[in-house]
Amino acid sequence: MKIVTKKYALHLKDKFRISKNSRTSTPVIFVELHHDGFTGYGEASLPPYLTETQNSVTDYVINSGLSEFKGSIDDIITKWNDFANGGKNNMAAKAAVDIALNDLKGKIERKNLSEYFGRSNDKKLISAYTIGIDDLNKIEDKIRAAIDQQIFKVKLGTDYDKAIIETVNKISGNPIFVDVNEGWKSKSQAVKMIDWLSKRNVALIEQPLPKEFTDEMIWLKTRSALPIIADESFQSIQNLESVSEQFHGINIKLMKCGGLTNAAKIIDKAKTKMQIMIGCMVESSLAVTAASYLARHASYLDLDGNMLISNDPFNGAVNNSGEIFLPEGDGVGVSPNHLYI
Repeated sequence: MKIVTKKYALHLKDKFRISKNSRTSTPVIFVELHHDGFTGYGEASLPPYLTETQNSVTDYVINSGLSEFKGSIDDIITKWNDFANGGKNNMAAKAAVDIALNDLKGKIERKNLSEYFGRSNDKKLISAYTIGIDDLNKIEDKIRAAIDQQIFKVKLGTDYDKAIIETVNKISGNPIFVDVNEGWKSKSQAVKMIDWLSKRNVALIEQPLPKEFTDEMIWLKTRSALPIIADESFQSIQNLESVSEQFHGINIKLMKCGGLTNAAKIIDKAKTKMQIMIGCMVESSLAVTAASYLARHASYLDLDGNMLISNDPFNGAVNNSGEIFLPEGDGVGVSPNHLYI
């Protein structure tokens, strides 16, 4: 198997600001796996709060020994899973290889990933559309520009959170997902804000408190007027039990859990006791489309990372007014476009 890695920067259409930081681009590594005349594509997205870098991902993938694996594609995937599950680090790098292996398997077997991870059937796949922190006039402009979207995911964690929500409510009556990114600093502030938000078209709250506030989250869970979803607090299947005591649901992202294979295992373990959100980082249509094959298992979707960028190098799932339409091609079903070099 031949391995190729490519460095790339995804440029955001607008500065992306959350409670902890802001940025105008996100570095990624694209992985190509060439085997038996087929090419599988994978992606590692590397926002600043991950410890991985383009160099660390490249080194991990190239030095993993994957190029020496022999046998059928199923044998190779089994060997990779045995290798990759040996530690908790390099999860974005592992996700890139896992996506590429699943893409490769589908192409070799001439099957779309929906045949492995389940078809959505007649269920509509509706994703939230993210509105980052900004001044109120710009937030109003962003809402008006995306008025066809069916759900807005609004970032909070400022000293003018109420004004942000009032601005959104003024323009749109659609449901709102609120994502605080650990931005509230006390349980009393959180419970008061959640009660206020519950009367203003808000459907859920994501990560209201810092991940270290485990006791405060247990307290808040029993008093919250809205479902609370873990993001930063949830990293992998290993901490699922402790997170279930603090939150009503989890946000599963391929870059955090190591790819589609691990994400499917987490869903199987969590779905009977927790609500599931399938989310993403700022990613191209490659990784977003891959994650979308898990969408039928979720109560909530936040798969708009590719919509936030101006230089998407892949064609894949189509987002039409918030509804995701999956491609029908083999594997992930994406194809590189003229921006992929």
